Amino acid sequence: MHDEDLKLIRQIVASDGRKYTAGNIDRSKYDRLVDMGWLTPFKTNVSDVEYQATDEGRASASSRWAEGEEVTRIPGGPPQPISKAERAARKALRELDAEMAMTEHEIAQKAFSVNRERLKAERLAREAAGTPSATKKIKPSKKTK
Repeated sequence: MHDEDLKLIRQIVASDGRKYTAGNIDRSKYDRLVDMGWLTPFKTNVSDVEYQATDEGRASASSRWAEGEEVTRIPGGPPQPISKAERAARKALRELDAEMAMTEHEIAQKAFSVNRERLKAERLAREAAGTPSATKKIKPSKKTK
């Protein structure tokens, strides 16, 4: 087992456990993982092969990290473990964001309610005064060509 093999299987597992290769390329690095039992090849047509990570390949990709530990995914790189401090900071930020969202929602609801009541009072006052615009709706004029 080489470090390149471990890095490659981690990248494949991080991308949903699949790798699609198309055309006439060098597949020797994938064939090594197939020989190790970490990947299963599927020929999709004459020149294309899709590789899927086996359970053994997934286990070897995650063997470095403890069971149940969260993992971050960096594009183009292997997953990195998240420290407890970073996990706690993320949780605190999520809670703060949720609290701010609820506060913003409540403020918007109160403003909507106040505006609705103001418009309702204005409408009732117009109807009580009996103005023609409140009781009779004006129809839009038809355009002539």
